[in-house]
Amino acid sequence: MKEEIKDKIKFDYYDLEGKLSVESVWTSKEENDYRIKNIPFFIPNVAYDYIISVEEEDGELFFDDIVMESGNSTLQVIIYNENDIEEITKKMILFNVTVKKFDWNPAESSRQAFKDEYRRMQTEATEDYPEGYANPVNYNIIQSPGKNYTLQDGLLHIFQRQQKSTVSD
Repeated sequence: MKEEIKDKIKFDYYDLEGKLSVESVWTSKEENDYRIKNIPFFIPNVAYDYIISVEEEDGELFFDDIVMESGNSTLQVIIYNENDIEEITKKMILFNVTVKKFDWNPAESSRQAFKDEYRRMQTEATEDYPEGYANPVNYNIIQSPGKNYTLQDGLLHIFQRQQKSTVSD
């Protein structure tokens, strides 16, 4: 039986420019605490599967403290030279590191960004997570509006056909 991942916990942190920012992570409830079920992008000092305590404020849950570390770590690597990506990724994999790559190309609109996210997540389907959005390595563990936008724009069948031909190649 899969864990129920449904609670979003907010973390306040200071970004690289010193501005107060907020990042949310998906969690599963464990007695009085919560287990982090996706990889944090920017917040420091926590990682996948850490157990944390929270405070409730105006109906929202905010990080309070680390209850138990998981043994996992999150390492953010920014590679400026595109020619180095493959070599660095191979070296990290040799050290048994799970590599999650992101290409932060801006979309022309919010609607397009959701559609791009939907397509990316569907290509990250695995045997354990046949729908890529449910894979805990993905940031958005719920189905985003991207699927609906793709359907509305009549592009879902085209995307599915492309995905099937890629799998059979």
